[in-house]
Amino acid sequence: MSDRHRSYKPDARRIEKFYQNYVDVMGQTSGWSSPERAYKVYNICSKSPAQTWSTFDSVLDVGSGEGEFFNFLKERRGFSGKYTGIEVFKPFYDTSVERYGDRPDTEWIYGEFLGHDFGDRQFDWLMALGTFSSRQDNQEEYDFQLCQKMFSLAKKGISIYLNDLHNSSPPERLKKIPDICLHDIPQFIEKVEKNFPVSQTQTVSFSLNPPASMAIVHFLL
Repeated sequence: MSDRHRSYKPDARRIEKFYQNYVDVMGQTSGWSSPERAYKVYNICSKSPAQTWSTFDSVLDVGSGEGEFFNFLKERRGFSGKYTGIEVFKPFYDTSVERYGDRPDTEWIYGEFLGHDFGDRQFDWLMALGTFSSRQDNQEEYDFQLCQKMFSLAKKGISIYLNDLHNSSPPERLKKIPDICLHDIPQFIEKVEKNFPVSQTQTVSFSLNPPASMAIVHFLL
C-alpha cells in the first residue's frame, strides 16, 4: 500500500455532477431510477448468510442516497443497531435528513467519504451501493483508496455494488449518464483479495434492465 494511494484525492465536484446528471436523466427516487429498482437491489445486496442483521450494532452506508436503505434494513431485515449514512450529493443528503433525521438510531453525514475523518470508529458492516459507479481520471487509484478506507472501518464485512464491464453492453440509459463506471469484476476482486484481509468473497451477479448487468460483491473479514 504505497503513499501514492494514500495521497490520492478524488474530484468531489465530478462526483456531484455525475449524480446531478443521473437525477436529470432518471429522476430523484431513492438515488435510483425507481423505488422498485432500489428495493430489488437492497434485497439482493442484503441477504448474504454472513449479514446477520439482527445481531449487528452498526452499519455504515457509503453513498447513502436518500436514506431508504435504512428503512429497508429496519422493515425487512430486523436491523436494530445504529445506521450511519454518508452522502456527497446535497439533494440526496437533504432528503435523508428530512425523512429520518429525527431518528436517534441514525446519523447522517454530508461529505465525501475519503475526506471524512471517522476517528477510531468501526462498523460491523459497510455498504457501497453506488460509490464505485462514479468514474475518476485514475479509477484504479480511486477504487484502491475507497477499499483501503472501507476495510479500515469494517469489523465483519463489506458489500460493494459494481456495474459489470464484460457481461453487458451498456444500454442507452447508461450512455446518457456521463462518467458512469463499468468494472472488470474478476479483476477488481483479485486486486482486493491481494491487498486486503479478505477471509471469503461472495459474488452475486444479476440483471435488472437487460442487457445491463451488475454484481454485488461481499468481502467477509
